[in-house]
Amino acid sequence: MKRVLLLCAILLLTASVSPAIQFINAPRYELLPDETATEELWLIAESNITFRGLAEEDVFAVTAVAELSGTFANDLWAMADQVGFTGRARDDVRLLGRTLRIAGTTDRNLVAAGTTVEVDTGATIGQDAVLIGEDVLFKGGARNLRIMASRASVSGRVKGNLRVAAADIVVLPGTEIEGDLVYTSPDELVLDSRVLVRGNLRRSLTFPGGYVRPQPSSRSRVSFQSFLYINALLALLVFCAVFPHFTGRAVRMLRQSPGWCLLAGLLAFGLLPMVGFVSMLTLVGLATGAFTIGIYLAMLYLAKG
Repeated sequence: MKRVLLLCAILLLTASVSPAIQFINAPRYELLPDETATEELWLIAESNITFRGLAEEDVFAVTAVAELSGTFANDLWAMADQVGFTGRARDDVRLLGRTLRIAGTTDRNLVAAGTTVEVDTGATIGQDAVLIGEDVLFKGGARNLRIMASRASVSGRVKGNLRVAAADIVVLPGTEIEGDLVYTSPDELVLDSRVLVRGNLRRSLTFPGGYVRPQPSSRSRVSFQSFLYINALLALLVFCAVFPHFTGRAVRMLRQSPGWCLLAGLLAFGLLPMVGFVSMLTLVGLATGAFTIGIYLAMLYLAKG
């Protein structure tokens, strides 16, 4: 009994000192330069989010277009079709979207993943930066930089090590790398004489044995994708047989309200992975986060069928 009372007291004390969370769901959201958000913000906007003020706590934003030019005292998370970060973050910044443009400053780490990721000349990352995308352009400054892309272009200054994995790598003249430059690419990287690398230039092979794995043929790709599709279809049939009432209700709802079903699917597709990863960052929510991501992956797999 004493242990139960002690646990309840700890939970009440934790709840009393934890900052409040403000959930906002609106067509659009704007915070003016002279405004301050004192609570942790969870923002969902259909069209755009314009943040030009001060956020004293964490900010989580999901929208179509995010314009982030304010000051963020803690973590910043943003997921949108287009993200523009031109503000100042005193903690970590994590961005996910189709087009990402980073021209601001973060005192700690940056993680950005999208189709096109561009870090402008004026951008400064106080610690490490991880950039993932089809086209990645880095022209700013960072302590350590890691890039995974199809096409990567690097300039600016890296105070530590630079690690690049891409099919096409370009290091522009004037680039300064105080540490090592390690790259993974089918072609050998030849640097301009005006590129300064104070450490070692080293090519790292993705696969052991001193060769790059050959690309599968078109016939092999079609056969493999067909195999995956048949398995997904069989899994879907089993799901329908085990949960017939749930499947029937879902079909009826889709026929009656296709628009609402589409909106709910888009929200689930965008929010579930973010909620899962955020939950996994805390020890208490580790199991919840793993379960949420598992449900998300299962939904994607069944949708393929």
